[in-house]
Amino acid sequence: MSTRTPTAVRSRASLVLDWLLATAYLAHSWVTIVKARTDRALPLRDELRGWHFLVGAVLFALAAWRLWCWWREERGLRPGTGVPPGFWLWGRTVALGILLILVSAPVLGLGWGWGEGMRLHLGPIPLPPLVGESRGLWQFSGYFHSSAGFMITLLALGALLVAGWGKLVHGHGLFVLLPPGLAAFVLVAVGATVYALATFGGPEPGLPALGLFGGLIGVVWLAGALLHRGRRAPDIAAQLPRRGGPSDFPDRLVPPALEQRETGAPGPGAVARVLAPVAAVALITLGALGPYQQFRVTPWPRGEVVQVEDDRVWHAEVQMRVQVMPESAFERQVRDELYKWCTFCHTVSAGDRRFKVGPNLHAIFGQQAGTVPGFHYSAALARAGREGLVWTDETLAAYIADPQRFVPGTSMIVSSGPIPDPAVQAAILNILKRDTMPPEAIERVRQAPDAAEDQSSAD
Repeated sequence: MSTRTPTAVRSRASLVLDWLLATAYLAHSWVTIVKARTDRALPLRDELRGWHFLVGAVLFALAAWRLWCWWREERGLRPGTGVPPGFWLWGRTVALGILLILVSAPVLGLGWGWGEGMRLHLGPIPLPPLVGESRGLWQFSGYFHSSAGFMITLLALGALLVAGWGKLVHGHGLFVLLPPGLAAFVLVAVGATVYALATFGGPEPGLPALGLFGGLIGVVWLAGALLHRGRRAPDIAAQLPRRGGPSDFPDRLVPPALEQRETGAPGPGAVARVLAPVAAVALITLGALGPYQQFRVTPWPRGEVVQVEDDRVWHAEVQMRVQVMPESAFERQVRDELYKWCTFCHTVSAGDRRFKVGPNLHAIFGQQAGTVPGFHYSAALARAGREGLVWTDETLAAYIADPQRFVPGTSMIVSSGPIPDPAVQAAILNILKRDTMPPEAIERVRQAPDAAEDQSSAD
C-alpha cells in the first residue's frame, strides 16, 4: 500500500477559477493586441477599449475570488512526495504574485481612463466616472497599468524557466509546479507576449513564432520525459476535488491544518522561504521598469516645462511655411505601417488637449526644440533648444533616424525603432507637415516624388 498522501488539497472552485483565469487572460491579450494595432481614429478602437475594460473587470472578479479561496485553502500546505520544496514554493509565490497583479491592474486602468477624461464603458455598458480629469492620475495609473503586463510576463517566464529546469533535473514540470489552470495561464501569458513582439510590424510572423515557442516547450518536455522515464510521477491527486470530507470542508479532502500534521512532508527551508519572495519581487520590480525602458515614460511628470499665461498645450504661432508633396502609394504604406505609431504618443492639432506621453506637434516646423507649452521636456532636449536647435526637415530627419545620437539624453524614442532610411524619413515628414501645419503655412507641390521619377525615366 502506498504511503503517499495528497498534500495540496484545493477546492473545486479553485480549480475552475484557475482555468477561467487562463481563458479570460487569453481573451484579454487578444483584445489588447488588436486594440494596440488599430488606428486611434477608427470607431473600432473605442469598441475594443470597451471590451478591454470588460474582460479586465472579469479578470478582477476571478482573481479576487481566487485570492479568497487561496486564503482559505493554501495555508499549511506542503509539497507532494518527491517534489522539491523550493520548487513547489516558487510555484506558489509566482501564482500569488500574478493574482495580486490581476486584482490591481483593472483599478489602475480605470484611473488611467478617468484621469484622461475618457468616457469609459464595459463592453456596451457605460461606466460613469468616479474621479475627475487629472494628468497626474492619468500618468501614474497609466504607467503602472502598463507595467502590470510586464510584471505578469516576467513572473510567468520565471515560472516557465524553473519548470523547464525542474523537468530536466527532477522530472517535474509546469503542471507540478502550478495547478493545471494556472500552468495554462503561464503558457498563455508568455505565448501572448511572443506573439505580440513577433507581430509588431505585421501579422505574418505571429504563427511561426508561436510554433517555435511551442516547439521549445515540447523539446524540453520530451527531454525531461526521456531522462526520467520509469520514474513514478508525484501524487497530485490533491489538485482534484473530492466530496465526503469533514462537514466544514464539503469540497475538500482534508482541512489544511490536519493535512499538514498527517503528511509529515518537509516544507521549504529558510533559504527557499527568503529567496522565492525576493526573486518574485525582483521580477516585479524589473517589470515596473518596463514602460520606462520601452517608451521612456515615467509615473509622474519630470523635467523642464514651458509655462504660458493661457492653458494651451500647443504652439500658437507659425514660424515657417512648408512644401507638401501629394500623397504617393509609398507614403500611404509608410502611414499605415510606421507613422501611425507617432500618433500614439503625440497629438497634432491645435485645441487637442488629450494627454499623451509626447508633446502636441501642431505647427512644429520652424519651432525651437523643447518649447511646446505645458509639456515636461528632458533637460537634454530643453538645453538643445536653448542652444539653437530648430525643427526643420533636416533636423527632424536626423532626430527620428536616431534620437539618442542626435540629442544624447533625450527621453524621445521611436516606437517602431530608429528610421535611418531617407525615403521613409521623407514620407514621414511629408505626412507630418500635412497633419500638423495650418493650411496657410502649406505650399502644395503638384507632382508627387514617385510621379516625378516616372516622368524623368520616360524622358
